Amino acid sequence: MSGKDDWRMVYANPLIWATALGMFSSEMGWMLPTALHTSLTMIGNVLVPMMLISLGARLAGSEIQDVRVGVQSSVMMLVIRLVATFVILSFIPLQGIERGAVILFAFLPPAVFNFMLADKFQVEPNKVTSSVIVGHIFSLVFCRWTFAFASSSSPKHTAYFPVCS
Repeated sequence: MSGKDDWRMVYANPLIWATALGMFSSEMGWMLPTALHTSLTMIGNVLVPMMLISLGARLAGSEIQDVRVGVQSSVMMLVIRLVATFVILSFIPLQGIERGAVILFAFLPPAVFNFMLADKFQVEPNKVTSSVIVGHIFSLVFCRWTFAFASSSSPKHTAYFPVCS
């Protein structure tokens, strides 16, 4: 993470390979053997709690200044996502539940995986941790409004958005 383009990092990134392999195998209609599928599912189910524990440990070492960065980045992400969503929806005329899903996606909090990458590459992980936590709090605060807004885009499908009502 020196600021230079290092294409070896792209080719060495397992996320890139996993995405490409997943897309290729899906397109080919290949299925994993049941034993391998079960094993990988179990590993995947364990990784999320492990990432949350790691996030909590980093949060314990964060400072008040990091919270300010978290609030600023969460507000910026929310505004940028909303603008991007409306631009996308102005070019792609989605209707119904698809339109609601795109709107909901705009309000999702930042992923814990962002913290894991920041921690791995030592790119201000405390600030990224704060962004993830504050982003989740913002998502909870705006939850009711988000679901109401997404449901209004899809009046026939309001039953799909009962969560914060």
